[in-house]
Amino acid sequence: MKKYLFLPLLIILCACSPHPEKQTSFAMDTVMDFTVYNAEISPLVELVNEYDAIFSPTRSDSELSTYNEGNFSQNEIFTDLLEKAEFYRKKTNGAFDHTLGDLIDLWNVGEVPANDAIETAKGGDKVNLSAIVKGAVSDALVAHLNRSASSSAIISLGGNIVAFGSKPDGKPWIVGIRDPKGDSNAYLGTVGVSDKFVVSSGDYERFFEKDGVRYHHILDGSTGFPAKSDLRGVTIIADNGTLSDVYSTALFVMGYEKALEFWKNSNDFEAIFVFDDKVVVTEGVPDFKLTNKEYSYEVAYR
Repeated sequence: MKKYLFLPLLIILCACSPHPEKQTSFAMDTVMDFTVYNAEISPLVELVNEYDAIFSPTRSDSELSTYNEGNFSQNEIFTDLLEKAEFYRKKTNGAFDHTLGDLIDLWNVGEVPANDAIETAKGGDKVNLSAIVKGAVSDALVAHLNRSASSSAIISLGGNIVAFGSKPDGKPWIVGIRDPKGDSNAYLGTVGVSDKFVVSSGDYERFFEKDGVRYHHILDGSTGFPAKSDLRGVTIIADNGTLSDVYSTALFVMGYEKALEFWKNSNDFEAIFVFDDKVVVTEGVPDFKLTNKEYSYEVAYR
């Protein structure tokens, strides 16, 4: 089995030995933490920086920016991810949409845009791959680790986490699932995972409030506004980082009923759905433990 694992907006709970190599860096507008056993970290950091340089929506010299200016890209990493993004846009019926760049720019100002500005932005097709690129680079990191001598690593890409293999003692990595009602260190439960990606998205990640209304960053392309989901957060656990990243966003946009039906018709991921006071865990989620008793907990079956 190839060794994968991502933990989006999650907390890694770990007491491990022997001593690993550790490094913290900043890329893709977030803090990245690397913990690796028996392999060098610097090539992994360089790989993340390479993807950042290619897909940055703010760098004028990035492959993404030049593509949005109308220039055809011959960069294989860029064209491959662009094809995958279009595949997932169709597969999720637009719940994931990489062509919302104009809307994202509009909402990033931190104010509620005028309705006519939203309607204009909805007609744009500017590409923004922020909801898929961390998943893509996580797949690339795992591919690199599979070529190395390492059998154990855990990497946090600002909410996406790659847990490669198991802990050095052979036990699963224990990952905390973020409590959307708490601060960044609060979690409502844990999962035990080996060789998996775990990725989370929710309305607690980036948001602003205006006149008592909370506006989060996950946009619904059909309305042009932040998605009016009945969910507070979605965590995806899968063997593929790109898929995990995409589905954590798409299923949040879908809302619970459509998201659950999407899961029932799939066989390549498991999910944790977080509501205001309830957690629903799909039947294949590994070793889930509810730790915050303010939430009830139930299992969804196919």
